[in-house]
Amino acid sequence: MANKTTIALTREQYTKIINTMRSGGEHFRPNDRVATALVMEANLGMRIEDILRLRLKDIVRDGDRYRLDITEQKTGKKRVFTVPFPIYEHLQLYALKRGIPETARLFPVTERAVQKHLQVSGI
Repeated sequence: MANKTTIALTREQYTKIINTMRSGGEHFRPNDRVATALVMEANLGMRIEDILRLRLKDIVRDGDRYRLDITEQKTGKKRVFTVPFPIYEHLQLYALKRGIPETARLFPVTERAVQKHLQVSGI
């Protein structure tokens, strides 16, 4: 297997991906769940596999900020992420609109499903 180099997206590429996920395309329907998971991935700096396991109750208030304590799926390391209030607020609204309880996964899709959605979109 060849080594692959990770290349950072430009803001324009990122915006195009998110907009495409939200609006759909010729061969796929819009998927706000995948779009929101990708937004969280980019804004929190977490791997998609960890984002997909996220529950609203995992984010706790710590003084005047919010934090997320997780054990990374890939490395097994414990990490603490600061969650900006606008991101937490966005996740609360996302869960409320979809009737997702705080103990349930916010994004009940697999990592492979996200990959396939990105692949089908042609991005």
